[in-house]
Amino acid sequence: MATRRRSDLWLLAYGGLLALTAVALAARSAAEELPPVAREPVVAAACVAALLLAGVGWLGVGLSWRLLMQRVSAAELSLIALLTAVQFAVAYLSRLVGTVLYATLGPYAIFISALTDECVSCLLLAALVVLVPRPGTAMLSLLGLLTLNSISGGLLNVAALLFASVSVAAYELSLAALGVTVGSALTQHAPAVPATALLRTTLAIGLANGLTMALHYTISVFAFRLQLSLGYMTAVTVVAGLAYGGLGAAGGTLLGYRLRRVVL
Repeated sequence: MATRRRSDLWLLAYGGLLALTAVALAARSAAEELPPVAREPVVAAACVAALLLAGVGWLGVGLSWRLLMQRVSAAELSLIALLTAVQFAVAYLSRLVGTVLYATLGPYAIFISALTDECVSCLLLAALVVLVPRPGTAMLSLLGLLTLNSISGGLLNVAALLFASVSVAAYELSLAALGVTVGSALTQHAPAVPATALLRTTLAIGLANGLTMALHYTISVFAFRLQLSLGYMTAVTVVAGLAYGGLGAAGGTLLGYRLRRVVL
């Protein structure tokens, strides 16, 4: 009972923090000159949607945490921890490569660095979802990445929590809506990868990755005054987010089915 009260307090505290963040963004937007892209109606609407999605994500974490911990086995937790650690290592190396590329290519470096960052990250997440096809798998992986980033780089702040909440909601809703973590698409053991499972996982993770990237950009435009054009944000979202994410998810689904023969 005490544990549940503490989790409810954390949930309320984050809800209040999210509301204060929304008020602060609105007040700052009214007091300071916004970047030109922020005046686009689609960007303003996306920022509001991102804040609402962040609230949904954190609410889902608070309500499902205890139930999820009771249902996930130790073996499944070990798989989640292992692949999350590999994903963190890949993302860390990708940031180093991206820093070097940015010095020569500027903002267009993301179209190359995303091949290791977005593509490989989605590959590992898709493999993990195939191995542990249940609601909450993506959430645990994303929260694990948040924890590792906080420990290694001191990145635990309001923005990191906001971005993580958006990611949790986007991935969990997308995977559930396309029947990847809900239903029997991935629970049936088959000698070959079913075409429907491959298509659903690719679409779910690709769409979630693109949506997450777009919403992170819109939050950054208002919170950090990023001077980006709508065309650039759209191109990065479609290519680096949707296309690279879908490509990685397809490879991760194939990898996950191969790993099933070893670990399951």
